[in-house]
Amino acid sequence: MLPQQIQEYFLANIGSLYGFLSFFEYDSDVYFFIKDCEGKFIWMNSSLRAFLHIPNPNDCVGKNDADYFTPVMTFRYLEEDRKVIQTRQPILNQPWIVENKQKEHHWYLSSKFPLEGKDGSIIGVSGVMRDYLKATETYKPLFEMQKVVQYIFEHFAEKISVKDLASMTYLSVSQFERRFFQNFKRTPRGFILRVRLDSAMRLLAESDLSITQIAVHTGFYDSSFFTRQFKKAIGLKPLEFRKRYTADRG
Repeated sequence: MLPQQIQEYFLANIGSLYGFLSFFEYDSDVYFFIKDCEGKFIWMNSSLRAFLHIPNPNDCVGKNDADYFTPVMTFRYLEEDRKVIQTRQPILNQPWIVENKQKEHHWYLSSKFPLEGKDGSIIGVSGVMRDYLKATETYKPLFEMQKVVQYIFEHFAEKISVKDLASMTYLSVSQFERRFFQNFKRTPRGFILRVRLDSAMRLLAESDLSITQIAVHTGFYDSSFFTRQFKKAIGLKPLEFRKRYTADRG
């Protein structure tokens, strides 16, 4: 049974969404959440609450990402939330490092969806994340590219050939690239870049490695190329990012 406060929110604003929340509540392979437009959590399922060490379903209500995640992760999560709200378009199957303040982290695939109220206005964001490396056999068939994505998560620091990735699926390179884009709305190289950048952000915030060392550790190899790609994607140079997002270390 969902807490009364959550029931009232759904009945007042969404109504039709309430019926399927119980489906996610006890799914151990899925993290599911709902936020309002201010980034405050309205609901999390039991798996996400367990990961964040939240004993009571009511305890997450009104909290935000900064209450549970590092500044780096909070920055990335809110950036994506804003994009979903502003465009009214979902973001599907994006790679994320999900990390809590206990420094527990895993690679996930995340999808986010805008939530419309009864009057048609956007009232929040819902999100679902799957631990891609620990997904059960029940869910693997849902991900056509499961073997490819798992390989990327495990080998992103190495040189990865799109041709080699395509061979895992028994498709030609052109077929593979089309199929991959259909699933993830990114090219294979764009997906790899996203994984490398997320890993680089974590190292910038949590380690004392030099920019050159981080470039090598995350598969960029060339520090100048790494800096250009980081600036283009994040809007800050690596050292600027490190200065802004290291306040929580210690």
